Amino acid sequence: MEAKHNNRNSRRKFLKGFALSSAYLIAGGQFISATSIFSNRKNVVLRFAVGSDSHYGQPNTEFDQFITTFVSHINTFPKELPLDVCVLNGDLIHDKPELMLQLKPHVEK
Repeated sequence: MEAKHNNRNSRRKFLKGFALSSAYLIAGGQFISATSIFSNRKNVVLRFAVGSDSHYGQPNTEFDQFITTFVSHINTFPKELPLDVCVLNGDLIHDKPELMLQLKPHVEK
């Protein structure tokens, strides 16, 4: 069990470092702040959102409510600041491939 936990921490540490490094490089080697991003939002070229690991169908969770809330939040973006792309990745469903057919109508809204 310890090895699995260490792998998870190692992966998480790598992803966090990768994300921070990528943001730094994308910003032209300058540190950026939320203030600078929001003050320049008219200059944004691409706006995107990423959702991950919904585990639709996981027992003892409110998976229907979770995905409904997620889609609702994503659909509010166009009213203020339109998104160009929304990506769902990771473990979209939990254990049973047939759950993908149940999830599909939720995310097509």
